[in-house]
Amino acid sequence: MGANRISRRGFISRSLSIAATAAVFEFGFTHRRIKATETDVEILDLPEIFDGFKIVQLSDFHRSRWIDENHIREAGDIARSLEPDMVVFTGDMVTGSAGQIWSCLDAIGHIPSPWGTYGVLGNHDWWSGERVIRDALEIAGVTVLSNTSIRVGSRGSHIWLLGVEDLWSRRASIAAANSGVDDIAPRILLCHNPDILPSAARRNMDLVISGHTHGGQVCIPGIGPLVLPIQGSRELASGLHRYGKTQIYVSRGIGMVSPPVRICCPPEVNLIRLQRRGRIRTA
Repeated sequence: MGANRISRRGFISRSLSIAATAAVFEFGFTHRRIKATETDVEILDLPEIFDGFKIVQLSDFHRSRWIDENHIREAGDIARSLEPDMVVFTGDMVTGSAGQIWSCLDAIGHIPSPWGTYGVLGNHDWWSGERVIRDALEIAGVTVLSNTSIRVGSRGSHIWLLGVEDLWSRRASIAAANSGVDDIAPRILLCHNPDILPSAARRNMDLVISGHTHGGQVCIPGIGPLVLPIQGSRELASGLHRYGKTQIYVSRGIGMVSPPVRICCPPEVNLIRLQRRGRIRTA
């Protein structure tokens, strides 16, 4: 029996190994489950018609061999359940192959959004084949904002939605997107990369909606994200933040890139609810 006897030290070592494996499984796999999050954002001078306006953000699907249609379908189901007024896509639909965009869009399905569906491209979209992805989104009914803007609502009671190309494409231009936009109505800017924030603040954007970071994807309790693909503050890993008068929401996204694991950083479909604050300014 001596040969089969497990020492106290060996038993503890094996138990710790099993516990560590279980923890990796728990955080790496079950934390792939998508969470629905809701965030209220107060905007100065928001027209009364937009008080309580619901924007659902979908970001960073990264459709690939690691992210299948079922995962994306779950995100689409959550988005529909939130009953949005508007849907926005903030980039990185695919990873590696532009052709994956079709299965991605099929999996998402139709999400009713009375005020429209809009999107911008991310760095992986550019690397994978931006023309194919841009065309597919347009065919699916998504208005892609490429350094452009669109007025949402009626004259005198509207907001502006702006979108710029991805920063890493070196073609992003807030100036172009802001051209022709009045100074009376609130402005919401879509940009994949939150590093746009200082430039957005200089132009007094009310809200920026971004993704790109995956929330860090791998986060350690007490330490935070191990790696972030941004130059700005680590606080911009995820969630709602303020830079001067400009607010930004950074989504943790839905998919992953290599290594295909999330630790203490679950994917999300986010609902941004606009709240009216202050009086309407005059020109």
